[in-house]
Amino acid sequence: MKAVRPALLDRSRFRSLLLVPANDPVRADAGLAANPDALILDLEDGVSINDKESPRDVIASLVDGARHYSCAIYVRINGVATAQAFEDIATVVQHGLRGIVLPKAESAEDIAAADFAISHWERARGIGLGSVEILPIVETARGMLGAATVARASPRVRRLCFGSGDFTRDLGIVWMASHPMLVANRAHLVVISRASGIEAPIDTAYPRSEAEQGFVAEVHEARAMGFQGKICLLPEQVRLVNAVFTGPG
Repeated sequence: MKAVRPALLDRSRFRSLLLVPANDPVRADAGLAANPDALILDLEDGVSINDKESPRDVIASLVDGARHYSCAIYVRINGVATAQAFEDIATVVQHGLRGIVLPKAESAEDIAAADFAISHWERARGIGLGSVEILPIVETARGMLGAATVARASPRVRRLCFGSGDFTRDLGIVWMASHPMLVANRAHLVVISRASGIEAPIDTAYPRSEAEQGFVAEVHEARAMGFQGKICLLPEQVRLVNAVFTGPG
């Protein structure tokens, strides 16, 4: 049976996607209260290497209650090259999960590996095949080079996401607001998405939470560049992001 595109929620696009550590139920509750379009429970950078397994039960409980929330629930798993990735998928793929966020996506093979594992658990749990989306994060030079193949690798891929933190580390450059290298590659991801026939991408999180003025400027810049939304790291960022990405451009 061929996988189908995941069904949309009431809104066809995501403006705000709030990232919270998967092992912190208090922050997850605060995140839900902020009314983002999507809540991403983070099993990768948000959880220490020694605590990768314990948050999975918390995630399972939150996903199980997803029908009561006004936002979509995603889980950022560990990368497919790690030992934890497929254990993550086995735990979190269940009714109520909107999608898997796949970090450091670099190739069609990365997407295919995640797709295969997700399909197995969809069948095992009676979930419609293709229901769970894959949201790849492009955050390395190899990922940017392969972004077009990643975008077309599976019907589960509806949109891409840019990650500036790992991208700057991979390139050995210093992050700064409106860095020419970051602006150029963010723009490239918008073009790749359009050419690949998928939705507009999601912009990177702003890494300087204390610099409110810089965050505001980057949100407006992302909207002007053609992104459909932005990753948020703090609940208080959600309202501004929703406002900027609502209405005509």
